[in-house]
Amino acid sequence: MTSSSSLGSHLLDCSFGSLLGGMIPSEQIPGKFKPQRGLFRRGGVISEGAGLLPVKEEEFVEHQLRSLRDMLPVRKCSIEELLRSEDPKVPTLGGGHHRFSRRSVEAAASAIPRDLWSVPLFPITFSSGEELGRGVVVIRNKAEALAFARMMGLSELPRTPEGHHYTYKVLVIDFMRRYPSLGVLSV
Repeated sequence: MTSSSSLGSHLLDCSFGSLLGGMIPSEQIPGKFKPQRGLFRRGGVISEGAGLLPVKEEEFVEHQLRSLRDMLPVRKCSIEELLRSEDPKVPTLGGGHHRFSRRSVEAAASAIPRDLWSVPLFPITFSSGEELGRGVVVIRNKAEALAFARMMGLSELPRTPEGHHYTYKVLVIDFMRRYPSLGVLSV
């Protein structure tokens, strides 16, 4: 587990790595990713290189899902709240903090209409939309979808049959590059 001071960047590294699929954070180069290698199935356990991890696949997946859930924010913040704060952050379900970059918050403020500044939007939560097709990502909150669209220079986002907005993985990756602390991934 990372310290709370680096949890925000760790959250993005892990989430962004999951989003890219087959990529994991490189501990040697913070914020960079290297191809995942050495994970093989051998007799119901996950093997890393020559050593075996004493974990069944199901337990491994459950652990990963729990880790992602622990990094989700307990609440959202508005642009106004983030701009006023000396140390902009929100608590996470796992007891840590998701920290916001001042630069990302200021960039978002310049892209989002002023009438959305008081709405708790951040971090924007991106959920898997694989049931809609490969590479689809769902944004369940209408205000978050509008903010995402404006920040990405889009007029609007398409909707799922259930009425949620969706976008594509490539746009979420671009969003995370532009605004690294303003989004999280959910499962």
